[in-house]
Amino acid sequence: MKLHLIEVIRYKESRYAELFIAVSFIVFAAIGILLIIAGKAYQYNSLEWPWFLLCCFCYIVLHEIIHVITMKIFAEGKLSISFCFPTISVGSEAVFSKGQFIAIALAPVVSLSLVLFLLLLFSSKQYSLLFSVLMTLNFASSTGDFLQVLVIRKYPAGTYFQDDSSQTFVYKKAE
Repeated sequence: MKLHLIEVIRYKESRYAELFIAVSFIVFAAIGILLIIAGKAYQYNSLEWPWFLLCCFCYIVLHEIIHVITMKIFAEGKLSISFCFPTISVGSEAVFSKGQFIAIALAPVVSLSLVLFLLLLFSSKQYSLLFSVLMTLNFASSTGDFLQVLVIRKYPAGTYFQDDSSQTFVYKKAE
């Protein structure tokens, strides 16, 4: 299939992208903090802070690993990873359909939300603060993924996407 490049989305050059990510992060973090306070999860913590922070870091790595796994499910291609504190992002040389791209973007937040929700329901209360913070981190750190989905919604179903971890290339089938 031959593709024709129609646009390059450069999120890092957009003031609105940065604003969306910052505001969304703050909103999700505030909601999480309010829920932690309302649910009194702060009363239950059996982990020492270094272990707590390590769990948060491991969550971020796991989030990106889920992106990698879903990319590999849909296509082969060399992966790229970029670090720009406080974010990590994964890209690929592969080109994905709109549906695949949305699945890749949302896979971590959906799968980790389900796991964390089940852990909150069925685990000991001594871990409720940790799982509540990780749930908050899950939504707050997915704002870049939410932005990608919002931006690509405007393209028709036959559009293809390739993200190199710093920008997204938009293609359509060559005629």
